[in-house]
Amino acid sequence: MVKKKNKLTQNDDRLKTILRKKEVYVPIILTTIISIVITSVFYFFPNTNEPCIQGDSGNIYKDCVMNFEITKPNRDWKFHYDFNINVPKFEIHFPGQSIVEMVLVVRTNNEQVAVIVFDDELNLDLRKFVETEIDFASASKLPMQIIYKMPSENKKEDEITIDTEIYNNHEEKKVLKLFKEKIIKKNGLVYVIHTQIRSVDNVSEKIKSEVNEIFNSFKFLPTNNLTL
Repeated sequence: MVKKKNKLTQNDDRLKTILRKKEVYVPIILTTIISIVITSVFYFFPNTNEPCIQGDSGNIYKDCVMNFEITKPNRDWKFHYDFNINVPKFEIHFPGQSIVEMVLVVRTNNEQVAVIVFDDELNLDLRKFVETEIDFASASKLPMQIIYKMPSENKKEDEITIDTEIYNNHEEKKVLKLFKEKIIKKNGLVYVIHTQIRSVDNVSEKIKSEVNEIFNSFKFLPTNNLTL
């Protein structure tokens, strides 16, 4: 009888041990599940109120003060954003507003993309700017083709795009240089996104595609991400 009682007591102790283990495991399992769910929610619904971090992060450069970002396609391209040092000369015929910011996306000296931000002190008239560019091209008598996406006559638009090809001569139309610009007026500033390929002969279609990819990646940041 005593042996039977001892056996029952041992069984009770074993059962209690199992129950205690379950009491420990269940909260751990629940905590793990809740953590996975919360992580998944943040992954699929990222926090749009995160503060902007100035500078480059991987293949993206963010300018928290001037409110824009631009992306490079791979490690062959580099960001430069100290425009007081070794700033290349761009063939931009732009009114005399002062530059307040610049970032370069550079592969070689031959292929470059720049974002240049001007203080719009003179309240740039985009239509007049386009007309001035056309007059300049005509006066220069260079063999070139310039394509404009003009602002509409019927409504006020604050963005234009300009494509320019410079040829060796009018007959062969062999392209020597390519330029492309997008000019945007916003919040008292003028944003110029400018690409240039100085020697097209040495540039593959892949590089031309990457230049366009960088050009098209420019976008403004949500205002709630800024850290002004």
